[in-house]
Amino acid sequence: MLDGVLHNISRDTRSATHTPVEPCDLPDDLQLVFVDDRDRRRTLALEDAAVLDFGMVKAFRKPPAYRGQRNFPGWWWSATTRSHVVYGSWLERHHIIEADRDARVVAILGRPFELTWPEGKEQVGHVPDLLCRMLEGQVVVIDCHSVSRTNEKFRRKAAVTAAACSQIGWDYRLVGEPDPVWAAN
Repeated sequence: MLDGVLHNISRDTRSATHTPVEPCDLPDDLQLVFVDDRDRRRTLALEDAAVLDFGMVKAFRKPPAYRGQRNFPGWWWSATTRSHVVYGSWLERHHIIEADRDARVVAILGRPFELTWPEGKEQVGHVPDLLCRMLEGQVVVIDCHSVSRTNEKFRRKAAVTAAACSQIGWDYRLVGEPDPVWAAN
């Protein structure tokens, strides 16, 4: 589909790789929640998400900042979007930089939306890390997650996200840490 897209986000040998995410059956009542340009939360049925203009949405969630936290959230100035892109960790920041360098990427949005669905008696939610729109119009949704910290709970959320993206017609990628030498350069 989009092999080789986003140099380091592709399935190459320079980054730590996750086992492939197999899309699962979509949960009932799956919804996509986003924040519009007036800071209002909006909920869409999944089939309506394909027509949403992500150029007019804001980051769903801002990164928290507190003393002693282990990750490094912030905002990256993107030459592609001519605006700031939110990130929640240095790993996300790295993949934003890689997307910003790729001439095929025309839009980058950090924390673009939340998928919510009921699972048992609780409501489950997942906010992907990045959304990139490609020159050809294709959308790539990206989760940046450390390979060593991936557990079954996260893998389930990734599988639901992959299935939702597939239904909408988007590509989904789960990426890990880059090679340290590649990242340093």
